[in-house]
Amino acid sequence: MKRLAACLFALALLPAAAADPPGRVGRLAWIEGEALAFTDPETGWEGARVNTHLTSENSVWTEPRSRAEVRAGSIALRLEETSQLDIARLDDNELHAHLARGSLAVRVRFFEKGESIFITTPGARFQVRGNGRFRIDADAGRGESRLTVFTGSARLEASGGAVIVDTGRAVVVTGGDRPSYEFETAVTTPIDEWALARDERFADGQASRYVSPRMTGWEDLDAYGAWRDEPEYGTVWYPTRVEVGWQPYQVGRWAYVRPWGWTWVDDAPWGYAPFHYGR
Repeated sequence: MKRLAACLFALALLPAAAADPPGRVGRLAWIEGEALAFTDPETGWEGARVNTHLTSENSVWTEPRSRAEVRAGSIALRLEETSQLDIARLDDNELHAHLARGSLAVRVRFFEKGESIFITTPGARFQVRGNGRFRIDADAGRGESRLTVFTGSARLEASGGAVIVDTGRAVVVTGGDRPSYEFETAVTTPIDEWALARDERFADGQASRYVSPRMTGWEDLDAYGAWRDEPEYGTVWYPTRVEVGWQPYQVGRWAYVRPWGWTWVDDAPWGYAPFHYGR
């Protein structure tokens, strides 16, 4: 325990050093089965691992019978099997992504004034307007896109203007270059049930008392550690589910992450926030 205490992390509670631009970055937070990630044009698609950093011009693909969760601050993006998400832009105020095919469950917990969240498909452009739970489906074979709103509000942007979609409703877009749309009642699918179960795991966590929920990776801290007051540092977080003799920077890898440069990518499920934001 003495050795472990020496390796404490004080997360974002002391004055922060200047952040590398952009300040917000995504992480591959969870994988069930197999997934691929495209993070560097020089290396192309590679097998995805938990805590892989994701930012502008990065992509994620899920193999059959697989799912993946991407976290960017307080936003969760969850992909069903055989789905491809291309992140066009991710910075402090914008998330613009493209669902090339498949299904994407979106959860926004702390939408801020001036924030911009757009998800496009091959046939439609959708804007999330605030906190809520949403699902977007892209079926290229049928030329169909769907936006389902379980809570919150979003809108479909079309050539003739914007169409608002509120809680409990869905809009289906078809027609390619000359799209048409129709409204339906929201219906849940297995990816929605899985996404909701994932959300419930973090509903009563203590981490949000000590760090900003806009800090990517905060949601995994409570399950793998504890918060304590230390006279020298204030409130700090300790990892508690580690092996005897654990030391930081031992289980993981160094990766070149554009635009930051060489970055430590820890293999522990809790390892993103402490190593990226730790003080």
